Amino acid sequence: GKVQYQQTVTGSVLPGTTTVYKEAENGDNVVLTLDFNLQETVESVMKKTMEDNNAQKAWCCVMEVETGEILAWASYPTFDQNHPTEIPSYTDNVSEMSFEPGSVMKSITYATAIDTGVFPENTTFRAGEFNYKYDAATGKIVRTISEVDGYPTIRDALGHDYGTITFETGLAYSSNVGICELLANYVNYNDFESYLKAFGFFQATDIPYVNESVGWESLDSVIDYLSTGFGQASSVTVLQLMQAYSAIFNDGNMVRPYVVKQIEDGDTNEVLKSYGTEITGTPISKETADKMKDLLKNVLSEGASGERFAIDGVDMMAKTGTGEYYDEETGAYSTSIYSSSIMAAAPYDDPEIMVYWGMLGPNYVNYSASYFQTIMQAALI
Repeated sequence: GKVQYQQTVTGSVLPGTTTVYKEAENGDNVVLTLDFNLQETVESVMKKTMEDNNAQKAWCCVMEVETGEILAWASYPTFDQNHPTEIPSYTDNVSEMSFEPGSVMKSITYATAIDTGVFPENTTFRAGEFNYKYDAATGKIVRTISEVDGYPTIRDALGHDYGTITFETGLAYSSNVGICELLANYVNYNDFESYLKAFGFFQATDIPYVNESVGWESLDSVIDYLSTGFGQASSVTVLQLMQAYSAIFNDGNMVRPYVVKQIEDGDTNEVLKSYGTEITGTPISKETADKMKDLLKNVLSEGASGERFAIDGVDMMAKTGTGEYYDEETGAYSTSIYSSSIMAAAPYDDPEIMVYWGMLGPNYVNYSASYFQTIMQAALI
């Protein structure tokens, strides 16, 4: 509508000065997929995540595996709706934040190797550190005994040396060296690039009514190619990860996330437009998805990288991630701020719910698993 009036310097409307030029009309109603109770739980958990860990950012997305319906969506820091002019950040971390997610991306590398038929089952490699060079004559990445100028050593996180292990164990332990071995000696460069795109990375998911960033692909140099395999160098979004992992959890069928269920007429409640499940591709076969589910279940086993995230009585699969944070202000990776996250789905035999929880901050080693566990348990009720 349109109204014109005069007011005093204190804001009081002067009597007799109001003219209505156009009567107000109700807008349309937007019906969301969000579950009210679950959203409340997620909001309280994310608030605690920020406070307990002195985090700069935090996010969580809960989605139905088969449908793509988003049941909860949270981005922190957020704002008090009673004071909407005091907004600390205008970036929605779920859809608009491009970041290097760390080891959560390793599942995509493993899925590529399995789906292209080159995964070295029950084969061992030497973990710890990966020294290498590029042989221009053969077009191959060659592992070397010591560091070669121009090719920095890649190490497993926190200086761990797992010795000689299988590639299956490599994912459970989240070995960066295992990823390097796969990309150097088994996975074809062009195949890897094609699978990243087939999984929907570096492009919009086209989720209705939501602004998105698309991240960026960085595969041109040897170090960036290897690093992308374990979640560095190239950047992605939370929504892209949700969509990509849906293929692993959903028998190879990748579904588009959506948060708007329908638009209704504001006066009559007539449904003007509705939204539902859309399969956006089948980047991997069901057989590959089944193999990945087995590998991701082992991530939660005793001694593995995700052991502390396991929930008694919940048969689950997951992949954790710790990522270096590129500080645009300094033009370098931070030495104190990292991303920490976990992608998980349950139940294992027929996944219904997937949860991606994460934060950016200084506490990337000893943070509590309870934040994620509380959300997953609430989502499964």
